Amino acid sequence: MLLSASAKKLEFITFLFATLGVALPSALASESGESTADNQAVFHVDPTAGNDTNDGLTFETAFRTLENARQVVDSVNDNMAGDIVVELHGGTFRPQNTLALDSGDSGSNGFRVIYRAAAGETPVVSGGLDLSGGWVLTKPTSGIYRKSGVSSNFRQLYINGQAGVRARMPNKTNDRTLGSYYKVKSASSSNQQIKIEASKISSWSGLTSVEMVMMPHWYHYRSRISSFTVSDGNAYVTFQDPEQGFLFAKGDSFWPNAPYYFENSIDFLDAAGEWFHDTTTGDLYYIPRPGENLATATVEAGVLETLVSFSGTSASDIISNISFQNVTFAHSGWISPSEQGASMTQATREVSGAIKTGAVTARYAEALELDGCTFKNIGSNAISMDKGVSDSIIHNCMIHRIAGNGIVVHDDGVKNLAPGDACANIKILNNRISRVGQEYSNGIGIVSYFVNRLLVADNEICHSPYMATQTGGQSGGFVDVGMKDNIFRNNYVHHVMQLHDDGGAFYTLSRQQGTHVVDNFSSSLQASKLTGNWPVAGLYADNNSEFITFEHNATVDSTQAIFYPSRSRHCNFISNITSADPSIVNYAGNKADYFLPLKAEAELMTLDSMTVTNGSAYSNDKGAICESGTGTAETVFTGVDGSYNLHVAYLAEPTTSASFRLLADGVEVGAWASATTPADTGLQIRHFITRGVPLKQGEVLRIECTAGAGSAARIDYLEVYRHQLQKAPEAPTQLTATVHGYGNSKLAWEPSTGAHSYTIKRASSADGPYNVIATGVTSPFFLDSDTFSNQTLYFKVAAVNASGEGSSDEYVTLFLPPTPPRKTLDATSDAYIQRGTPDTNYGDAGTLVVKNAPTTSIHRKGYLKFDLSGASLNTTPLAELQFAVSSWTAGSTWLVYGLNDGDAEESWDEATITWNNAPANTTSSATALDSARVTSLGSLAVTEAQVSGEILSFSSEALDTFLLADADGQVSFILTRSTSGDSINTSIASREHPSLSAPRLKFSTPTNNLKIEDIGFNGPTLDITITGLDPLEQYIVTRSPDLTSFDTVIGHPFTSASGIIHLSDPSPPLADQSFYRVEKFTP
Repeated sequence: MLLSASAKKLEFITFLFATLGVALPSALASESGESTADNQAVFHVDPTAGNDTNDGLTFETAFRTLENARQVVDSVNDNMAGDIVVELHGGTFRPQNTLALDSGDSGSNGFRVIYRAAAGETPVVSGGLDLSGGWVLTKPTSGIYRKSGVSSNFRQLYINGQAGVRARMPNKTNDRTLGSYYKVKSASSSNQQIKIEASKISSWSGLTSVEMVMMPHWYHYRSRISSFTVSDGNAYVTFQDPEQGFLFAKGDSFWPNAPYYFENSIDFLDAAGEWFHDTTTGDLYYIPRPGENLATATVEAGVLETLVSFSGTSASDIISNISFQNVTFAHSGWISPSEQGASMTQATREVSGAIKTGAVTARYAEALELDGCTFKNIGSNAISMDKGVSDSIIHNCMIHRIAGNGIVVHDDGVKNLAPGDACANIKILNNRISRVGQEYSNGIGIVSYFVNRLLVADNEICHSPYMATQTGGQSGGFVDVGMKDNIFRNNYVHHVMQLHDDGGAFYTLSRQQGTHVVDNFSSSLQASKLTGNWPVAGLYADNNSEFITFEHNATVDSTQAIFYPSRSRHCNFISNITSADPSIVNYAGNKADYFLPLKAEAELMTLDSMTVTNGSAYSNDKGAICESGTGTAETVFTGVDGSYNLHVAYLAEPTTSASFRLLADGVEVGAWASATTPADTGLQIRHFITRGVPLKQGEVLRIECTAGAGSAARIDYLEVYRHQLQKAPEAPTQLTATVHGYGNSKLAWEPSTGAHSYTIKRASSADGPYNVIATGVTSPFFLDSDTFSNQTLYFKVAAVNASGEGSSDEYVTLFLPPTPPRKTLDATSDAYIQRGTPDTNYGDAGTLVVKNAPTTSIHRKGYLKFDLSGASLNTTPLAELQFAVSSWTAGSTWLVYGLNDGDAEESWDEATITWNNAPANTTSSATALDSARVTSLGSLAVTEAQVSGEILSFSSEALDTFLLADADGQVSFILTRSTSGDSINTSIASREHPSLSAPRLKFSTPTNNLKIEDIGFNGPTLDITITGLDPLEQYIVTRSPDLTSFDTVIGHPFTSASGIIHLSDPSPPLADQSFYRVEKFTP
């Protein structure tokens, strides 16, 4: 901790609770986390065996409900002499109503009320309705089960903790983009209609309960259908009020090609994992996924909207000093869209201005703590701080599978609030936030509106359809909105923006004097192009962003690193990079044994030749000033020895620069001069950070300030925080393996906390040994392209980051059925050609880019060549071309052609091929080829964006025929794209790609090991065992007395999936010799 050098030894911890007259929460009292106070009382609550008539003082006499525990605490918390602890024992609490805490439930006399999990136990506060049991198979042919008598209305259903899919069309097939989708044709604000293809809509059962879910750009609409009309192959859809009135506010040009789907009709119930609730009859229908048994499954519906609320009534009536520690919150609901639709701009913010509550909601609250809590399967926002919340912390929490936003700060969204009404001094530290926006797709990981002194640090935010963070709201101009000194640092953001456009990892709005975005790592932010073509960037300073500094951030594998439009100004971009610099990457994200940052306000440090001063430019309206010469501000470090980062906030001057030095125990650890601020912008907070400074307990930290000519030197605060490596990643969960194609395995898993990449291991037995088959895999899936037949394989996946490889104890098993022998060939030559540079060769490029666009100069085609010399093809090759995606930003269709055997230019060279000399190329077209020289083999249709590393497969009967016709052992393929679009990028890895696999050709080879393995009499019958059969072929066994004529057929023609068959000859000629032959049967 930091201590003043004065005799008073004042403590200055992160929250400065002492200066607020509030006791530190036990988790913050010291870096060791030990409580500094004896408990006044400990009460126990057990949701299974408890009884509210008990006294609650022991586990054996525990209460049953949280509400009863609250009432008992309320009777003893007026004059506290120590913390009051409520121990929650394992099991599920199902409150009928929100646990509503108000100012009367606060801690007092500087002590806290702490609701925490009992040691080693997992209490769950659930808003769910238990619907386990009582399911009846009602439609065996469709696999549909029914549960009757379900009267409650809800929008989410969970089976064994996994979210079901509310019946929709088209079906959900992609967990990343939440698609598949149809596309809107146009909108008419004058007619109040959306135009779509007529074939996509029908007079479904319960039509007026069907929601049309539409996602133009960054918006998300759920509009209940009123009616539709059909004309000339188009349908014109109108909607119910009130959503009809909000739908067209952005204008007609906002709508073309917006993705949409329909939801909530029994007519859509056709896929495993889907459900439909008929609210008229009370019947609930569900199609189980493989492995789900509704006789034993746990089934929950999200019903209760807010599980816990912290509610003061005004700035003079606040709730304070309450902690929740290691508690799980789950299965909250939100029914409003079923009753009035939903029209949401970014961060699921209702266009109407209505505010959504979270599973945990706070209003007019101070010194709240959520520590180590889990939020999962939440029906709206996980945590919402509405208004007037200050000096509170959310840390070490897991927030996963959230319908809307993860954390919302200042959901009230009003500018320039009075201090007691604003949200300030909120800390969001060391949390993992994943898969937000799962039903309201423009949800954001952490969204904060007009806040100040917000600290967002050491979080991981990942795998979501829209942004990771947003700070600020729409200001309407370059004006003050009440924001300053918001810090975003050492966060790890990846795999966001997977659906929507116009956003990024760190997105800002409005004037934010002194806001600092620093030392963050962002990766895998590839624009999907599904909702539109607006920017996707790691750092995005949008409308009226002003006075914000973006410094030393790494953005890797992203569509754009920085977007700074002309509608923003006076932002600073310093030393941001597009490479994975270890000084950033290794320290971004979650930490083990997390140390809370320590803060010393300048006005409370020991000052020499400096004075305390007031001013709105300082983050808390106070600071220290040296008006001339040199002054110092000191404090003593009394924390544990270790490596730390030192952060000084100071004020930049409008005219000349001041200079500063930072010393630890008399040794200079940093020196800088302040930059001058832009003309007419006044004083502004700036930041200096020196990293990795070794500190020992008792060392003096000193800031030396030297005023500039005609200007003063001003400091705001000193902050010290640990220089901690990211913690080792956790093991992946939900690992699955499926058969892909012919003899290949495809793995998928839920991403791990902190993973930068994954290592894939394979074995032929559960006990191993497990051999590494791939490293550096960055997506949560992998295709094992090695081919296996009639074999059981075992796979493990380990997550990796700078701290090493995590555990991989769990394995998944996959049986690969018999397949014909397969051969894999890598391309021997590949290249793309470009129309705009017709004489340039791209044969050494790491990717093959295929493009069709209105801009003709960017037309591109791809060429591949394979050497079949010495390879034998089965009569049914079952051939497939496999491509590893490099970039695939939107749904697109490729056309695949074969260059005819014996073509004069079949020997083309990848080192010399160009647009002007490529075989069969029509130089005036993006797609056309010389039809006399090529054979059309079919199309590769990809319905939506793909992530880098995904494997695309193409196969067709025409491909098989083409390969079988080859006579010279050389085959060439030409790739074009029928989908047109300047901004649609589709490229695959070439054989020169540094990490992804080259284009591959796979096909079946002849089975030449047919063998009559065993033959012998079983009484009068002769038994025959035959091995080496091709599972895809038919065979026949015949008999001959002398090897000259095999005329007698034994049994009927047969196939064998296992490659082995046992036959019997019921009447062999016992007195004579016989010969048997097995051969392929041709009908």
